[in-house]
Amino acid sequence: MEAKWKRRCLSIVLIIVAGMGCNPVLAPFLLGKDDTQTPSEFALKVPAKRTKDHEDAKVVVLVSTQPGISSEFIGIDRSLSIDVVRILDENLKRNKEKVSVVSAQQVEKWKSDNTGWSLLSPVEIGQKFNADYVINIEIQKDFRIYEPRTGRQLMKGQANISINAYEMAKATEEPAYKTEMNLDYPHGRLVEASDITPSKFQIEFIRKMANEIVWKFTAHQQIDRYSAD
Repeated sequence: MEAKWKRRCLSIVLIIVAGMGCNPVLAPFLLGKDDTQTPSEFALKVPAKRTKDHEDAKVVVLVSTQPGISSEFIGIDRSLSIDVVRILDENLKRNKEKVSVVSAQQVEKWKSDNTGWSLLSPVEIGQKFNADYVINIEIQKDFRIYEPRTGRQLMKGQANISINAYEMAKATEEPAYKTEMNLDYPHGRLVEASDITPSKFQIEFIRKMANEIVWKFTAHQQIDRYSAD
């Protein structure tokens, strides 16, 4: 009897979800049956020197674009930086991790005040902020928001991203963690260009990119990934 009742409840939820235009895969989460958490690939741990003084670990996020990126995408590095810092900070607080993130505004101000900053390595920049970790992100020049050969009538975000994380305590210029990401948005489908403005689509795509990057460094629930799609 209980199993039959559960099947009926699931059927009702699926009908409601479908009617709302949502992903039916979310149904188990809406029923509260799945709170599976995926661990991070590289955990941001509090170093011994911070633990001794009851301080949080400090993280600096650096974002850049590869030379040669289309002029229409100038500024996406700042947009991605703002989103990554915001979402990373939110996730760290939600997980009760003792890690603080230097604000994107503070990093941009430091860059403005230090015109030769681009000549410094990520580790050297981390030292300037007295950071424990530096997350260095580069958006490759093939970033795009339109599906090729569709005359800009169909939208499909595509980005290749290089990520290198440096652990300052190791006193080395070699990253403690590195990965390459190939992201598309939305996954498995195209969007009619007439249905959304390029700026709004780009904002949504960058937010998707930020979530995927942050999940490399913080644990997250499976529902977060489905919601981001």
